[in-house]
Amino acid sequence: MSKREETLAKNTAAFAIGNFASKLLQIVLVPFYTRVLTKGEYGTVDILQAAVALLIPIFALAIYESVFRFSMEKEQDKSAVLTVGLVITVLGVVAMCLIGFALAFFVSPLYVWLVIANTAANALWTSLSQYTKAIGRTALFTVNSVLTTFLVLVLNVVFLVPLQLGITGYMLGYTLANFLSGLMLILCLKKDFKIDFKKINAPLVRQMLIYALPLLLNGICWWLSSFTDRIMIFTMLGDEENGLYAAASKIPHILAVLVTIFYQAWQISANLEYDAEDASGFYSKTNEQNIAFTLLAASAMIVLCRPISTVFLGAEYSSAWVFIPTLVLSTAFFSFAQFLISIYTAHKKTKMAFITNIIGTVINVVLNAVLIPIMGALGAAIATTVSYFVLWLVRVFDTQRLVKISYKIPRLIISSIIIVAQAILITLDLDYVITYTVSSIGLLLVAILYRDVVISLFRFCIGFIKKIFVKEKK
Repeated sequence: MSKREETLAKNTAAFAIGNFASKLLQIVLVPFYTRVLTKGEYGTVDILQAAVALLIPIFALAIYESVFRFSMEKEQDKSAVLTVGLVITVLGVVAMCLIGFALAFFVSPLYVWLVIANTAANALWTSLSQYTKAIGRTALFTVNSVLTTFLVLVLNVVFLVPLQLGITGYMLGYTLANFLSGLMLILCLKKDFKIDFKKINAPLVRQMLIYALPLLLNGICWWLSSFTDRIMIFTMLGDEENGLYAAASKIPHILAVLVTIFYQAWQISANLEYDAEDASGFYSKTNEQNIAFTLLAASAMIVLCRPISTVFLGAEYSSAWVFIPTLVLSTAFFSFAQFLISIYTAHKKTKMAFITNIIGTVINVVLNAVLIPIMGALGAAIATTVSYFVLWLVRVFDTQRLVKISYKIPRLIISSIIIVAQAILITLDLDYVITYTVSSIGLLLVAILYRDVVISLFRFCIGFIKKIFVKEKK
């Protein structure tokens, strides 16, 4: 086991603990939300959360991306980087509040300030957590992630059940959780949390903004790609249909969680290894492992989507399962594209991350406009899947000029065809026995196609675990 593979494994294990615990709680909350909120309320909450996701990168100027990247550089003064990041974030919050005062005359003041409070708390917490991760305080980052979701769980239960605050309670729960978690980071970072306004200098601010602004535009494109379907469903089909679609999207979120665990660890390794002599081989091997794991997980989730939805979604949301297979596909293709974005950030070529995202976003918006009137919310799921697939292909070709990544194309094509066929078969809802027999065979075939990667990962994990225990005995 090479040192860099061990580093990647250690970071993956650490992020797995934090993410699995925290995201598991989020998944557990899905059946809770679908039982205490009506479809209309859930649809409205989804739109408010979409607004928060859009506003964070805009008013924070995506500076948290620079905080992470620049804090990892040995020659950079970390306190200067953190100070610049937090100052820009606070100025963005002030600007957002000023706009909020004017906007409150035209839109529900309650919703305006709920969104602003949530955005402000989230933006500040994001900058602090990215800094914590970048300086190597992985354990603190992990514990804080668990704490954040635990607070969401407790606060949402209190606000939604005994206090019955509905939409307001849901938004307040997330706002307070992010605020308290950010406060915890400040207290626990201690000597690593140094704010020195004298260290703010024009060259550093310029460098951080040049790096972050393309990622800001990229974030807006990602938002358009991720939430345009929700907005268009809400507008064309109503809040109840959007509530069903939003609930269905939480199931593929399980796959997204698993992929995010690895991506957070990989992001660190990519930034450390991008200029190594054999970076191409390391990137290629890791990319193949990412593809194998994602395809296997996606295939299994498509097979099990109906029983999973039965457990996690209440009776009122029972018809939402039909969107899940297609949304799982979109999550798989997005994870492939997300892996490649780390190449842009490592090489500080964030402009190309934005340009490639524009292509996917335009395709998504156009297909949503065409397919939603014809196929309803399922058309939105198909549009998202196609746009992410194209985004991935564009990045596959474009990133080759930065790092030569090799692909085992025949099995990639065959396995992709298999999971697409699984999704179509399950969605058509034909004979139950035939459908699930054929889909299960598809899962087995994907596992056979990637047996070498599966065996290699298994041996690697066993070796990594043994190494940990050997060190502990010594």
